[in-house]
Amino acid sequence: MYLFTPNTLIKSNEINANFAESILSTSHKNSYMFFVCRSAAWNMGNNAAAHLAFDSINYDIGGCYDTGLGRFTAPVSGYYWLFAQMTANTISGAGMYAAIYKNGTEYVLGDYKVPVGYTGGFGTSVSVAVTSYFNAGQYASIYSYGANNTGHTGGKATRFEGRFISK
Repeated sequence: MYLFTPNTLIKSNEINANFAESILSTSHKNSYMFFVCRSAAWNMGNNAAAHLAFDSINYDIGGCYDTGLGRFTAPVSGYYWLFAQMTANTISGAGMYAAIYKNGTEYVLGDYKVPVGYTGGFGTSVSVAVTSYFNAGQYASIYSYGANNTGHTGGKATRFEGRFISK
C-alpha cells in the first residue's frame, strides 16, 4: 500500500515502523526513584550545616539511596529531580534551612525560616528541591542548619525523595 502526500510517496511498512518507534519512545519505565524518611531522633546543625542521613526506606527502586552513607548516588547519567523536607519539633528562636550537597559541596539552598513567637511542637518545616544533571556515580546528600533545633521523627515529615527524569 502506498500513501500519497504533497510531494511525498510513503510505503505503508515505513509508516508502521515509524509509528512503532514513536510508541516505544513515549513509553517510559522509571527504574530509578526513591523515597526515604528519618525515623530516629536527630538534631540540626548547631549554627553549622549538618549532614542528615535518612534511615527508613519507603521505596528505593534501582537501589540508588544508601542508608549507611546517607546519600543518593546516580546509577546512570541523566537529569534527576530531588526534593527534601525537614520538620522541627523545637526551635530556639534561630532560623533553619535545608540544603542539597552535590559530591560533598553545597549546591542548592532551600527555604530559610525564622519562626516568630514559636513555642515548640510539631509544625515548622523547610524544604529544598532541584532538577540537576548527574553523571553516573555522582551523589547528593541533604544537610540541615539550625541553632539547637531538634528534628521531628516518624511519619514522612522529614524526608528525601528523588527520581530519574531523562538522559
